[in-house]
Amino acid sequence: MEKMPINMTHPLLQKLEKETDGILRTIRELVEIESPTTDKQACSRLAVYLQGRLEDLGMIVKRTSVPDFGDHLAAQFPGDRKEDPGIFILGHYDTVWPVGELAKRPVSLENNRMTGPGIYDMKSGIALAIHAIDYLKRENIPSKLPIRMLWNSDEELGSPTSRSLIETMAEQAKYVLVFEPGDLPGGAVNTFRKGIMEYQIDVQGKSAHAGADHEKGLNANCELARQILHLEALTDYPSGTTVNVGLMSGGTRSNVVAENARAQVDIRTATALETNRIQQILENITPDRKGFELTVTQLKFRPPLERHAKVVELYHRARQAAKELNLELPERFSGGASDGNFTAAMGKPTLCGIGAVGDGAHAVHEFIAVDWIARRMAIIVRLLQVLDE
Repeated sequence: MEKMPINMTHPLLQKLEKETDGILRTIRELVEIESPTTDKQACSRLAVYLQGRLEDLGMIVKRTSVPDFGDHLAAQFPGDRKEDPGIFILGHYDTVWPVGELAKRPVSLENNRMTGPGIYDMKSGIALAIHAIDYLKRENIPSKLPIRMLWNSDEELGSPTSRSLIETMAEQAKYVLVFEPGDLPGGAVNTFRKGIMEYQIDVQGKSAHAGADHEKGLNANCELARQILHLEALTDYPSGTTVNVGLMSGGTRSNVVAENARAQVDIRTATALETNRIQQILENITPDRKGFELTVTQLKFRPPLERHAKVVELYHRARQAAKELNLELPERFSGGASDGNFTAAMGKPTLCGIGAVGDGAHAVHEFIAVDWIARRMAIIVRLLQVLDE
């Protein structure tokens, strides 16, 4: 990957180019504290580091402890009244990579690429947020609105314990900036993301000897298969709805009529109306044949991040800020969800993907492009400076 030339015509870009090395050091430190979602102890180590960095900025940090995940960190500046509308910086510090992955893929910087587990999704975004606020403070550049932050530890599993905290903080937000990464080649931000629902379908039938008493059994595998066909038929590409039965299991032995079967289903939707329709279908499933019992459990839910008027308005302001820096800021669609889905569904102006630029989320080749650091920082700094009521 060749290094792309940075447009250095704007003074802010020239100044922020000198900040790149410090930002890269912070990114390295974040990546080298591994933090898989399901490892509470590992996440706690990173929470301690983050708390220290936020307090160094002069912020007051509140840690919310939860049983199965690392602490969620909310931060604000002293004197910031909760009732005042503000800029809500949102993101997560958990990753999909287990402890030990770093030993296999240590942080590396070569040919404009910085690599390491979780660097793109999304520890580099955390570093940009920290350094943007630090820059504003050092340069005595005031923001027109209070700035608040939330870094959660369970986003990769759907934010089951942090959703309520996200929504509570979003209630006081005028604007929401989600520091998920942007994509190459143009550093596009997200103005639309699909919603995601995950369900578990449990079927109970009746066991019997497969040879001597086959007619007395109710095969749960067969009932599950019929239900799967019904579910897969809900996929409708024109409307943006996809249904994927990704896991299934059932039975105990080949010579026993299966008494139990289970499947897990991933559903993506593009609109709130379609989400509600699919939810109603899933929550009202009935057995296809008599004698079976079905249990439907929702495991994960994020509403769509729809490209509504307030999302578009914030995007246009961000694009204008980029234009004033002689930069471009394209928009994109994503089939994957983020915590910005929650805030956009609340009607909040939400801009997702404002973090570092690169590629490879959840993949071994994930990286950030070093020559985008100053450009992204410039847009972030300018947004934090100009966003107002």
